[in-house]
Amino acid sequence: MRNIYCYRHVLTLLVTVLFIAGCDSEEEVPPPLPPIVGDTTAAGTTTEVIDTASTTPVTNLHGSNSVDTSVILADFQFAVLARPTKLMTSKLVTPIMEALSISSNQDPLSQLQAQTGIAVSQIDQVLVLGSIPIPEPINEPAIDEPQETLQTIDPTLDEAQPVPDQCESEPELDEDMDQKPPIAKYGAVITLLQGANTDTLNDKLRDSGFEVTTVDDMDIWQTNFLPEFAVHIKDNSTILLGTKPELLQMVAGKGGGNPLAELVSTLSGDNLLAIASETKSVFDSIPNWAFDRLAVETPQIAPIITFMKKVSSSAIAINPDSDTPIFIELMAPDEETTIDVFTQINFFVSLGKSILPNQVLQFEANPNAEPEIIEALKMADTLVQNISVTKTDNTITVSLKTNSELREQIIKFIKIGIKNAQDGSALELP
Repeated sequence: MRNIYCYRHVLTLLVTVLFIAGCDSEEEVPPPLPPIVGDTTAAGTTTEVIDTASTTPVTNLHGSNSVDTSVILADFQFAVLARPTKLMTSKLVTPIMEALSISSNQDPLSQLQAQTGIAVSQIDQVLVLGSIPIPEPINEPAIDEPQETLQTIDPTLDEAQPVPDQCESEPELDEDMDQKPPIAKYGAVITLLQGANTDTLNDKLRDSGFEVTTVDDMDIWQTNFLPEFAVHIKDNSTILLGTKPELLQMVAGKGGGNPLAELVSTLSGDNLLAIASETKSVFDSIPNWAFDRLAVETPQIAPIITFMKKVSSSAIAINPDSDTPIFIELMAPDEETTIDVFTQINFFVSLGKSILPNQVLQFEANPNAEPEIIEALKMADTLVQNISVTKTDNTITVSLKTNSELREQIIKFIKIGIKNAQDGSALELP
C-alpha cells in the first residue's frame, strides 16, 4: 500500500536534492547565493539565465510544445515530458552516467540500445502517461441482523447478564485478501529524431517473443508473458506503448479536452524534464479505506496527505544545468486555499532556513562528526537558503537557485553516493 501512494508528493524531488549526502571533497563549500524574496512575477516566468551549453534551456515551465494531446486520456492522472538526448548530454547528468557505467562495468545507455535497437541519442521526446493503480476492495459478506436471536432472549434474564456477542462467529478477513490487485493504466509516446529507423525494434520485439496482431487495422505487438502490455509502431518517428485498452484509445486519438491534457499543452518543450499532475483527481480516486490503512501503516504521511488534498494540480520543470534547476508550481482552487498552501510552504522553508545553519554549527563542534556529514549539511543549507516561494493569483511557485560551483558539488555528492551504494556502505550520524 505505501508504495502505491508515496509517488505523488511534488516536493519529493526537491527534498531529494536538498539532502544528497556523502562528499569527501576538501574544497570549501561556496557561500549561499542571495535568496530571492518577494518575487511577484507572473507564474512561469523567470529572469533569463545565460549558459554556454547548447543543451541548457532557460528555465521556463510554460510555453509551447509538440505534444499531441489527443493521446492524453481522461483516465490518466499524471504526465512526464522528457527530452532524453539533451538530458543525457547535460553537464550535470553526463558525469553521473559515467560514474554509473564505471560502478557497474556496464553502460546503461548501451544496454538500452542493445535491448531495443534504439539509441538514446535518437530519441527526441518521450511522453509518459499514467494513473495511480488503486486496489479494488472485495465486497465483504453481509452480516445478518440478529433479529431472530433477539426475539428468543428470555425476558426473565438479569439485565446485567451479558448477551452473547453475535459477531464472534464471523470469520475475519485476511488482510492480504481483502482487496483485488490494483489495475494499472499507463501509456507512452516516444518521438524519434528524423532519420531514425524502427526496423531493428521490430526484430528485437520478435526475438523477445512478441507477435503482431491486427486490431482496427492497426498492427499491435503483444506477448503472452505480459498480455496487458502492447506496442504500436506508428512510423519511423513515433512509437506508442502501454496497457492495451489505453493504447488503442491513444492511437485512435480519443483523449484531449481534459484538465491534464490542457495542463500538458502549456508546458514548454524546452524543458529537459517536466512533470504535470492532476492532484485533485488522484486523491478523489483513492477510497477512504485506503487512506485509513495508509494512516495506520505510515502515520507520518498524514499531514502531507492533508496538505496535498488542497492542491488541484501541480507541475515541475527540471533543467539540471540551468541556474534555476527546479521550478515547481502548485495550483489551488480558490484564493483562500491558495493563501493556506502558500503559508504552509513558506513556514517549512523558513523553518529549514533557520534550523540548518544551527545544525551545521553543531556538527562542526562535534569532534566525532564525519566530515562527509558536515559537507552534506552545508550543501543542504546552501540550497535551502536559495529557495524562493512566491504567490500569483491561485498559483504558488517554488524555485531553487544554483550556480556552476554548486552543480559541481552536487555531482561530487552523487558520485560518492554511487560509490557508497556499490560498496554497500552508508554514512551514519554520530
